[in-house]
Amino acid sequence: MHADLKMELAKIKDDFSTQAKSVLAMISKVDNTVAEQCEQKKILNLHTTQLEAVEAKIAELEGHSRRYNVRLVGLPDSSEGDDPVGYIQKAIKGSFPSLAHKDMVIERAHHIYRNSKDDRNTPRSPKF
Repeated sequence: MHADLKMELAKIKDDFSTQAKSVLAMISKVDNTVAEQCEQKKILNLHTTQLEAVEAKIAELEGHSRRYNVRLVGLPDSSEGDDPVGYIQKAIKGSFPSLAHKDMVIERAHHIYRNSKDDRNTPRSPKF
């Protein structure tokens, strides 16, 4: 009977040892997963910061481009013809005599069309 108990105890020790190894392997996997999660969180925070910076830059660029738009009211449709830049330069120099002899740089100008059925005197927005 004593030998049977020793044998039973040895079997229990082996089973426990096998289970302990499995538990240690699972603990190691959980530790690796937690470490990877922390690394991914750092990367996510970095990308979030970069995204916020890009969104701020886009907002700044859009705001900057809007600051230089000029809205002209009362121009008949197609009054600029095929040369909106030349038309605007001539109109500005005619309206502001102090600028008549100054060199003027207009980066771009184009016609913003309105609905042909709209007969109101609404602003048209050439972009410069």
